[in-house]
Amino acid sequence: MSRKLTLKLSNLYLDLKNPRYEEQRSQNEALNTIASDQKEKLLLLLRDIIKNGMNPSDIPIVMSDKDKVNGYVVLEGNRRIAALKLFKKPTILTSASLRQKYSKLNEKHKDDIVKSIECLVVDTRDEANLWIERKHEGELNGIGTVKWNSEQSSRFRANNTGKDTRVLQLIDFMKTAMEGDDEFAEQLSNTKVTNLERLISTPAVCTELGLDYDHGEYSSTYEWSEVMKGLKAIVRRLSDKNFSVNDIYHKKDRLDFIKAIPREELPDKTKIALAPWKLKDFNSANKPAQADNTGGKNNEDGKQEDTQKKAETQAQQERPTSRDTFLPEGFTLTIPNDRVNRIYSELKLLSHNTMTNTCAVMLRVFLELSADCYLETFGLLKDGVLSGSRNGDLKSKINLVIKHLCDKKYLDDSKAKGIRDELNANQGAYSVDTLNAYVHNLDFNPKPENLMIAWDNIKPFVIAMWKAISEKGNE
Repeated sequence: MSRKLTLKLSNLYLDLKNPRYEEQRSQNEALNTIASDQKEKLLLLLRDIIKNGMNPSDIPIVMSDKDKVNGYVVLEGNRRIAALKLFKKPTILTSASLRQKYSKLNEKHKDDIVKSIECLVVDTRDEANLWIERKHEGELNGIGTVKWNSEQSSRFRANNTGKDTRVLQLIDFMKTAMEGDDEFAEQLSNTKVTNLERLISTPAVCTELGLDYDHGEYSSTYEWSEVMKGLKAIVRRLSDKNFSVNDIYHKKDRLDFIKAIPREELPDKTKIALAPWKLKDFNSANKPAQADNTGGKNNEDGKQEDTQKKAETQAQQERPTSRDTFLPEGFTLTIPNDRVNRIYSELKLLSHNTMTNTCAVMLRVFLELSADCYLETFGLLKDGVLSGSRNGDLKSKINLVIKHLCDKKYLDDSKAKGIRDELNANQGAYSVDTLNAYVHNLDFNPKPENLMIAWDNIKPFVIAMWKAISEKGNE
C-alpha cells in the first residue's frame, strides 16, 4: 500500500538499476554518470528547483532499502535527487568543470538547500512500475500521459499570460472559417504551429496573405474568404510530409516560400471587405460582410465588370507600411492631360521615405491640377472662377468636384461624405489645410506615414475624377 511521507534528502539513495543507464556499482558512480550524461540539463533542473521548489504534482516514488537504516531507494525521480545531492556536495563530481559549476551554485544558494522531500513510498518495485510506465512509456492509447501538441502548448501559454499568441488567432480563425472541412482539419492538425509561427513572423508574408498586425491583433481589409484562401495554401504546404523547417528557416527562405505560391492561391486584392475586421472577432454566425461581386455591367466582350468598384478596390491594394514607393506598385490611372500625367508619372518614381517633402508638395499640386482639369472638362468654371462661388480656393474646388461626381454617379454618397469631411477638416492626414501647410508653412514637416494615409484615403476620389474626365473625353 503506497503512502506519502516527507523524507530527508540524506536518507534517499539513487537506484543503481536506473533504466536510463547500465547497472551502477555505487552511489558516487551513479551520481557522476547522471551528471556526465545530463550536463546542462541537470544544472537547469537544479536552478529551477532552487527558484521554484520541487514539483508538488510529480513527487518521487521510493521504496524502503533494507540494507540501509531509514534508507529509501528512489525508483522514480533520480535526476531530481541527483541534482540536489550534487548541489549539497559538489566534491563528489570527478569532472572539474562540472564540479566548479555546482560549487558556484552552492556558494550562491547555500541557504536554499532542500533538506527534506515529499515522496510516495511503495512496498515493491512492481507497485511503482505501474506508475513509472504511465509516465515514461508515452500515451499508451490514452492511459499514459498524452503530450500537448504545439498548438496546445501555445494555447496554454496564451491562457497563462491572458493574451492570445499571434499564431492562435490564425488557427482559431481557420478552424471557424473551415468548420466541417475534414480534409483541411487534418492538414491543420498535421501542421506544426512553430512552423506557422515562424512563417508569419515575416511582415512581407503577412502582407501577401492580406493580414495586418497591430497591437497584438491581426486584422484585414480584404474579404475573409480571400484571407482564408491564402492561409489554406500555406497550411497545405506546411502539412506536406516532404516539408522541412529548413524551407522557411531564414527570412529569405520565407520570402521565397510565399513567392512560390501561385497568385491564384493567394488573396485577390481587388476583393475588399465592406469594413476592416479582426480575426479574433470572426465567428461563423456573424461573418464580416463581403462585397457583392456578381453585379456590374456588360462590356463589349459580354463580360460582367464594375469598373468603378474595381478601381476603388485597386486603390486599397496595399497598406502604407508594405511599400517603399509613394504610389503602390502596379497602380495605374488613365490621365489624358499631358501635364498632369507627367506629374503623376514622376510621383510613381518617388519614395515617401526618402523624398518626403517632394511627395507632400507634389501631392498638393497633383490634386489641385486634377480638380482644375475636372472643372474645365465639365464646364464648371466661368472666366476662371468657380460657378456659383466667390473664390477659387482648393477647398471650394474639391467640394464642387465631389458634388458633381455624386450627381454623375461616379462616387457614392457614403464614400463621398467621408472624403469630403476629411478634406474639409481643420486638421488631418489629408485635409486641405494640411495639404496647404505642406507648401506654405515653414515649420510644418510632413511624415511619411501621414502621406501614405493621405494618398490611400484620397485615391477613390482621384480615381473617380479621372474616370469621369476620360469618359467625358470619349463622348
